[in-house]
Amino acid sequence: VYFQQREESRPVHLDFDPRRLTSADYLERPLHQLAKGSSAHGLESTQSANSMRRCESCHQAENVHGWLPYKERHFASLACEACHVPKLYGPALQAIDWTLVDRDGQPLLQYRDVQGDPTTADSLISGFRPLILPRENVGGKRKLAPFNLVSSWYWTAGEDARRVSGEQLAAALYLNGRLHPDIAQALDRDGSGEASGSGLRINSPGQAEVVRQHLQATGLKTVQMSSEILSFPISHNVVNGEWATRQCSSCHGGDSVLAAPFPLSDYLPGGMLPAAADSGSPVSSGTISPGPEGGAHFVMDNSGSGYYIIGLDGLAWVDVLGLIMFLGISFGVTVHAIGRYIARRRRSDHHGATRPVYMYDAYERLWHWLQAGAILMLIFTGLVIHKPHIFGVFSFAYMVQVHNVLGFILLINAALALFYTVASGTIKRFLPEPKGFFGRAVAQTMYYTRGIFAGERHPLEKTRERRLNPLQQITYLAILNILLPAQVITGVLIWGMQEWPQLAASLGGLPVLAPLHTFLAWMFSAFIVMHVYLTTAAGKTAGAGIKSMIDGWEEVEVHHPATNIHAREAVND
Repeated sequence: VYFQQREESRPVHLDFDPRRLTSADYLERPLHQLAKGSSAHGLESTQSANSMRRCESCHQAENVHGWLPYKERHFASLACEACHVPKLYGPALQAIDWTLVDRDGQPLLQYRDVQGDPTTADSLISGFRPLILPRENVGGKRKLAPFNLVSSWYWTAGEDARRVSGEQLAAALYLNGRLHPDIAQALDRDGSGEASGSGLRINSPGQAEVVRQHLQATGLKTVQMSSEILSFPISHNVVNGEWATRQCSSCHGGDSVLAAPFPLSDYLPGGMLPAAADSGSPVSSGTISPGPEGGAHFVMDNSGSGYYIIGLDGLAWVDVLGLIMFLGISFGVTVHAIGRYIARRRRSDHHGATRPVYMYDAYERLWHWLQAGAILMLIFTGLVIHKPHIFGVFSFAYMVQVHNVLGFILLINAALALFYTVASGTIKRFLPEPKGFFGRAVAQTMYYTRGIFAGERHPLEKTRERRLNPLQQITYLAILNILLPAQVITGVLIWGMQEWPQLAASLGGLPVLAPLHTFLAWMFSAFIVMHVYLTTAAGKTAGAGIKSMIDGWEEVEVHHPATNIHAREAVND
C-alpha cells in the first residue's frame, strides 16, 4: 500500500512516490481501492478479474454480530450495506425534469434532503435513508441492499421514440433568451406573466400540451412525454458497527424501512406518474402512487420480491378470520354465562349429594399449569413478534428468544405427558368408547344447551377413570393429534429456517409457514376461552373446576343408576 499525497501539495517533478504508509496510518485509515479482482470468499475462482469485490472478501461477518439473532438467516437475506449504510450524506439526486429546461438547456434537478443549492457552500445536507430493494450480488446471490431511485421525465419524438435533447427543447421554448409568451402565460402561477424558478414546471396536462405543440412546430413528429425510474445501488458511506442499524424495529414492524414510502418527486410533470425503466428493475416489484402533496412515492412489495419479513408481512385475512373466530366464541360464552346467571337467579338450586374424589395427581396438575402457562406466554410473545409496532415497549429480539424457549418447554412437556399417559395406561381416558358414544354426546350437548339452565344434574357421573365427557374427548383428541402437532411443526420449521432452509422452502417457506402458525395460534386462543369458561360449569361453584386442578380434589355429584348414563349402560350390558 503506497503513500498517496494530495495533488496540491505534491511536487510537480514527482511522478511516483515509492514511500509506503506506516502500519499506524494504514490501520487508522485503510485503503479501499480494491474494487477490481477475484474474491476467494464464497465466489468462484474463475471469476473475472474485472468483477467487483464484496465486503465479504475481507470481512468475516460470522465472527462478529454476536448480538444479532438468526445471524445466518440475516446474512443470507441482507447485503452488508443494508445495515451499514443507514443514511446517505451527499447531494443525491431525486428527480430530473427534462420536460422544461433553462436557457442553457439544463433540466430542473431535485435533490434528497438538501436545503439550498448543493453546488454551493451554504447548503445543508441532512442525509436520507436509502430504499431497501433486492439486488443480485457478486456470485449470483440475491440479497436486500440499499438503493437510490432517480425519476426522470422527458420528451420523445419520432417513431423510434428518440429523446429530445436539452438544446432542441431550449430552442423550442425560448425566443431571444425569454420564454415564448404563450408558454410563459401557460406556466404563470402567480399572475406575473413570467415563469422562472419553481414556476418553471409543467403541473398539468394542459401545460404539457402547450409545450408539446411548440416542439412539433420545430418539425418534430409524434412528440409525447415519457418517464422512467432508474435504481442505483449504494455501496459508499459505509459506517462501522457503532453507527450501523441495530434496531430490529428498523425492518420488523409496521413502521419498517422496508414498508416506508420512498419519495420519488415533489411534483409530477404533466400529472404523469414515473414508471420503472424495464421489467427487470427492482422497482417493478413495488407500487408507485401519488404522494400526499402532489408528488409520487414508491412502496416496496416484499411478497412480490420473494421476501417475507416477520412482524411486517402477513396475510390480513388470517388475522381477520382468527379474530372473528376468537370474538365469536367469546361472544357465545358471554351470552351463555348471562343466560346461566339469569336462570340461576330465577330458581332455587338444590344440589344433590356430592362426594370428594382425588381427581388429579401431582404430575397431572404440574403438567397442566406448566402447559397452560407456556401456551399463554407463547400467544403473548407471538403477538408481540407479529405486531411489534403495536407493542413497541417490548424488545423484539428478547421476545423472539423467549418465544423459542417457551416453544421447546411446551414440546418437552407434551412429550413427557405422552410418555406418562401411555406408560400408566391413562391414555384411554382420552379415547371415546364407540358403543353408545353418540347417545352420550347428544346428552352432553343437551345439557350444555338446555339442562344447565334448568339446574339439571350432569348427564355423566364424573370419576377418576372417566373424567372427560364425550365432547371433551373429541376436543382433546383434535387438539393433541392435530392442532398441537401442527403448531409445533410449523414453529420448529420457522425456528430452524437458518439451519434447514431447504426443508422449510420445500413446504412453502415463511409465506406459508408464518400465516399458518399465526392462524393456529388464533385457534389456541379461542380454545382457551372456551376451556376456561367450561370449567365454571364443572362443579357446584364457578371456581370449583380451577380449584380441583390446584389441590387435586373435586366435589362430584353422586348419581343414581337411573340418572347415570354410564350406570344404565352397565346394567343393560
